[in-house]
Amino acid sequence: MKSKQTAKKIVAADGLNIFYWITWNRSLRKPFAVLHPAASMNHSSLEALEHGLQERSHPTVILDPRGVGYSDKPVERSYYSLDAFRQDLETILTKEGIEKPLLMGHSMGFMPLVAYAAYTTNAQQLTGICASYNFYATAPSKLLFYAFDNFLRYVDYVASITSGLRHAIRREQRIYPDQSQLVGSPEWKILLAINDVPLRELPAHIASGKEMLTWNISSYLRKVSSKIPVLMIHAQQDKMIKLNLVEQEIRNHAKPIHYVILQGRHSLPVTNPSAVLCTFDSYIYASLT
Repeated sequence: MKSKQTAKKIVAADGLNIFYWITWNRSLRKPFAVLHPAASMNHSSLEALEHGLQERSHPTVILDPRGVGYSDKPVERSYYSLDAFRQDLETILTKEGIEKPLLMGHSMGFMPLVAYAAYTTNAQQLTGICASYNFYATAPSKLLFYAFDNFLRYVDYVASITSGLRHAIRREQRIYPDQSQLVGSPEWKILLAINDVPLRELPAHIASGKEMLTWNISSYLRKVSSKIPVLMIHAQQDKMIKLNLVEQEIRNHAKPIHYVILQGRHSLPVTNPSAVLCTFDSYIYASLT
């Protein structure tokens, strides 16, 4: 887990402070990899993936998206539009002068990357991990989706209180939630880690989550240049999306494309980053060497 002291910062157009980390040295000579975490997850969730890319000689950029981690956490849904996330990314990469990066996003973290690539064409490759073009359209159960979006997500408060009591019993200080230690963990531990935050931060999680579930990147996919290859990595046991619906939409709008299904669940890049990296090696990495 990285510290705030080592982070860099931008001030977004709407005044929010967005923190990110850039890792580069002379031994990291391949294209930059930009990693975007999923909804309500901070940078540490993809640190294992980030380290694997660095071992493959890729410098990296990873961020705490607005609403989580060290970045600002407003509670108004208006701060969580897809364009706001896209603009945050554009500001970071413009500030750093990074050209033609590899863009990798987990779940909803893929969507701002697609929007960015469509607007700027500044991408060498796109990788979506357990991602969708629209989570409502590809939900296996519309009834469960409605229930989650309207009242089940408030169970987060129970998880936050429970984890807070656990910290108190252990006489631990409740600090920035480290999600980098979840390799090999079951999905329920991922949910507990996401909600291991003070109650005051949950309204931002809920506001951003509700807004993100309205996002639809179909129009952006149509605008992505055919020169930018797309790799979609999905999990066989993913309960959040219906894979055939995602595949159909992505294939309609993004070419050339590789579509791969691995064993695992929705948190695949967090719980099994090595499988994601092996797939990346097979379909993308070899062509860049």
